[in-house]
Amino acid sequence: AVPTAPAPTPGQTALNNAPVANNNGQPTQAQAAFNYNNRIEFSTLETQQALAGLDLANRQRGAYPRLSLTAAYGFTGSAKTVKDLFAFRGPESVNGLGQLNQNWFGFGNVGLALNVPIFDGFRRKYQVQQARLQQKTIEHGFETLRQSIDLQDAQSRATLVNALDVLDNQRANLDLAADVARVSKIKFQAGVGSNLEVITAETSLRESQTNYYAAIYDVLVAKVDRDKATGELYQQAK
Repeated sequence: AVPTAPAPTPGQTALNNAPVANNNGQPTQAQAAFNYNNRIEFSTLETQQALAGLDLANRQRGAYPRLSLTAAYGFTGSAKTVKDLFAFRGPESVNGLGQLNQNWFGFGNVGLALNVPIFDGFRRKYQVQQARLQQKTIEHGFETLRQSIDLQDAQSRATLVNALDVLDNQRANLDLAADVARVSKIKFQAGVGSNLEVITAETSLRESQTNYYAAIYDVLVAKVDRDKATGELYQQAK
């Protein structure tokens, strides 16, 4: 006979039946294809990769000739005393040659500079090699991060499924303890039960309630870890 697949646990059923969209109307990670870009670490690596590409291009262009335009403009002044240097002289003030008697004179220059690299002691070559090595390191970092994210995804899913199963069991235990406590009270009131039986049933009910609330807390923690692993927690915080 062909063995049948094991029936899904309540936790697996609950996770598989999760809502297909979040509060923003976007598909959740439980239903949508996994997107590594939802993880902030992946986006950071993409930024580093883009910067490394710009750095490599800049190093490679270091062998190209460079033509630069330079320009400067300013003022210079001269006088016998500091007071005369800053004294105001109007247009009507002229010297013996009939020229304006001014203390400040403007100057300026414009030029072109051509820089042609000839030999830099292989410095640019090693810089290009270093930039390419940095790119390969980042590419390796992508693969390592993908593997780490996949592992976190699998672990968080298993933890959440287990937490949901425990919650389902604790809920069943709580319902059973509540029924036992109810029956023990009825028996005691009818005179066929003992006070000790009622106390024991009430104690078991309190323990079941405590375990149930602890299971709810574990589910919430597992859900946060799951959203963190899939990157959905970061998307919700945006």
